[in-house]
Amino acid sequence: MEKATAVNTCLGVLKGRDCIYLDQVKQDALNNLTFTGDINGHLISQCRDEKDWFPYTLTLYTHLPAGAGLFYL
Repeated sequence: MEKATAVNTCLGVLKGRDCIYLDQVKQDALNNLTFTGDINGHLISQCRDEKDWFPYTLTLYTHLPAGAGLFYL
């Protein structure tokens, strides 16, 4: 099994599974996925302004190859 490697983000290293809270997942008509939630400010390595929670939004966009599914008349 591979060993996990910490990733340094703009907030520093996110410490543990309880650091990231997922509140909502939305899928739109183009199959894009948007995740929203909060990051626990007490479980990050660089807490600059003493906030308890940092909101986040992550959107994964569908990529269609050129010409796939697009029709123009």
